[in-house]
Amino acid sequence: FPGSKKGKQQRYISPKEMDEYFTSHNITHSLVLYNRDEYELLRELGTITKTKIYGVQCVMGIDKDNPTDITKPFTLDMGKEYVYGIKIASERGWWTDGTNVWSGIDYTDKYITEVLKGLPDNTIVSLHTQGTTSITNTAIPMTILNLSKKFRGLKFVMNHGGDYGPAL
Repeated sequence: FPGSKKGKQQRYISPKEMDEYFTSHNITHSLVLYNRDEYELLRELGTITKTKIYGVQCVMGIDKDNPTDITKPFTLDMGKEYVYGIKIASERGWWTDGTNVWSGIDYTDKYITEVLKGLPDNTIVSLHTQGTTSITNTAIPMTILNLSKKFRGLKFVMNHGGDYGPAL
C-alpha cells in the first residue's frame, strides 16, 4: 500500500499470504486494495482464492519517485477481471502536476470530480477518511456524502469512518 510523507512504511502482503488469511478466518468476500500498476498481483490472488474479491485500484502513486500525474489521463483497470473500482486516500499516496509532487489529495479538488465523471455506473469508490475534527480537512464523511449525492450511480465506501491506527 502506498506510503505518505507521514507514514513512509509501505505494506506488502503476497497473494498467497492474503489467501491464507482469508482461509484461516473463513472470509467469504473481501474488498482488496492494490497499487496502481500492480494488477497482476490482484489477478494472481483471484486465481488462487475461493474468497470473492472486489479489487479496487489505488490510483495514487506508491512513492514520491512515482507519483500519479493529475494533469494527464491515467490508466484505470476498470473492465478487467476482479476489478470493481478505485481507491483514493486523502493523506496517502503521491501526486504531481508535472512541477510539484505532494502526498495525499483534497476530495473537493476538481480533479477528483473529473475522475468520478469518467467511471461507469456501479463502480466502487473507496475513499479514506481521517479521524479528525478539523473543519479544513475534506476527508470527512460529509464530503463523501456530498460526492455520493452528486454521483448517484457510483458505490461509495468510506474507509476509517472515525479515528484509526496508532492514534486510537
